[in-house]
Amino acid sequence: LIISLLLIISSSMNIIKQFELFILSATTMQVIPYLYTSVAEAIYMMRHRKMAEHFKAHIFIATIGTLFSLWAVMGAGQKVIYFVMLFILISIPLYAIVQFQKK
Repeated sequence: LIISLLLIISSSMNIIKQFELFILSATTMQVIPYLYTSVAEAIYMMRHRKMAEHFKAHIFIATIGTLFSLWAVMGAGQKVIYFVMLFILISIPLYAIVQFQKK
């Protein structure tokens, strides 16, 4: 469904440009969870600083992961980021529908 929507929106492009848009969009959507987990690790480490054995190493790794994820998303380009945000916004009502149908 979402891929069909992207094909309709990008129908004015040639097949190479569409393929490039698909690949960059898929890659960018896969990087977003890494961004969330990197930030979550940093927050967790800050809250549990006393329990962390290698606090500085964890913060360093979380920082590198966050910077890499941001760099990868920004490097995808404005058009790709637009489509990724569109997909994320479309997925919110779809998630609600699926959750409602489970009950």
